[in-house]
Amino acid sequence: MAIVDVQGNLKAKVDKSIHVLKEELVTVRAGRANAAMLDKVSVEYY
Repeated sequence: MAIVDVQGNLKAKVDKSIHVLKEELVTVRAGRANAAMLDKVSVEYY
């Protein structure tokens, strides 16, 4: 495995981890309303 491959894999994993962390932090309640908290709520309708 070349160093470039390892760096590419590591960068991809770190980028994905940061993306997931940002999505999770949006749902944290910080004392005020935030519309992004409802992003994971689904409602069935017809």
